[in-house]
Amino acid sequence: MSAHSRKRFASVEALRRFRPETLAEFLRRFPSYIAAHGLQLPPNAAEPDIRYDKLVPLCMDISPDAPTEFQSALFFISAMGSPARREEIEAEAKYRGVTIATHPGCTDHDYAMLTWLQYPDLLEQAYARAAMHQRRTFTYFTIPDDEIKSFKLPTEERRARAEKDINLWFSSSDCGIGAKLIVYPGDPETWFLIRHGEKPNRIPAVDDQGQGFSFFFRPEKYDVVIYNSRYGELKANAGKRLLDDYRYKFADLLFEKAWIFSKRALFTLDPLRTNDPAAISWGAAPEIQSVKLTEVRYELPGSHGTTVTVRSNDLFAEQRPDKPIIPPNAILVREARFEVRFRDSKAPRSVVIKEGNVASYSCDSDSAALEVWMRDRRFIRSWREQGDAKAA
Repeated sequence: MSAHSRKRFASVEALRRFRPETLAEFLRRFPSYIAAHGLQLPPNAAEPDIRYDKLVPLCMDISPDAPTEFQSALFFISAMGSPARREEIEAEAKYRGVTIATHPGCTDHDYAMLTWLQYPDLLEQAYARAAMHQRRTFTYFTIPDDEIKSFKLPTEERRARAEKDINLWFSSSDCGIGAKLIVYPGDPETWFLIRHGEKPNRIPAVDDQGQGFSFFFRPEKYDVVIYNSRYGELKANAGKRLLDDYRYKFADLLFEKAWIFSKRALFTLDPLRTNDPAAISWGAAPEIQSVKLTEVRYELPGSHGTTVTVRSNDLFAEQRPDKPIIPPNAILVREARFEVRFRDSKAPRSVVIKEGNVASYSCDSDSAALEVWMRDRRFIRSWREQGDAKAA
């Protein structure tokens, strides 16, 4: 957890943004830790009585005896104390059917802290939903068509068992304990968020008084795994070393068959070989307003395997009859980038498809509509078309 992740506690000015009564209530949840570091809280939490100067190092220079709950609370409150994040907290509360009790003039900082005081897991869930919808690169795995109907949404018992196994992975790799597996059921996509630590790190830092110190922390990471029950596809955004672990673990969690997900090549860019703009037409996906091909990487024959990359704002618009985008002698179209405009968004977003089983999206939530388009344009192979070839 970096110092930046606790920026709303980084200075006296930042701490004064919290209502004193709310800040004092938060600190009283950790009486032993607060007292051990020489900070006395006033009984009425009047602002002049709070020693903000002592509170800053307590929050920023985390000592080994700091409770895990205290560290997590600092992170989530700081991350969610903004107008945009407040809307996400409100949406999560509405989804759960609960109300956050507030006071008149409640700021975004206060709202995040009050949420943690009343529903700590709600604040984390709201952050998790926001974290899921960032730019992601997904690796895809598939199952045979005749296995798709055997999917089972995991029970709480099976989820807890999988979470325990995931904790063992990370603790044995010096990534700490406390990994969480959060499930977001849906149709056809069920999302899984895995929160875990990474290997510890130590960096030099400077405090508000200009004094240098060594800052020790364990970075936090969120992995995303999504299962599409309509097409039998599992996609994961995680470190390379974890992809096979997740492939087997989620096969067991969802099908009780650890071997079921294959690494076959799901994506192909062969439709682009026609050099025809119809190859990227988007009529099958109503959410999409337009698609442009902006980059292609292909391989030419030869002992050295020459790779050629061509780029443009719109390759099809600039294509000439005597100079196709992809020449006939290209032996493999390895990667393509597209600029996609959605009807509900002013700014274009990008998608990168790689021959094999990897695709990247500007935003996770784009993937469902883009997969409809990719299927319609035959960039996604059927199980039979995937054959026995493994992804590159």
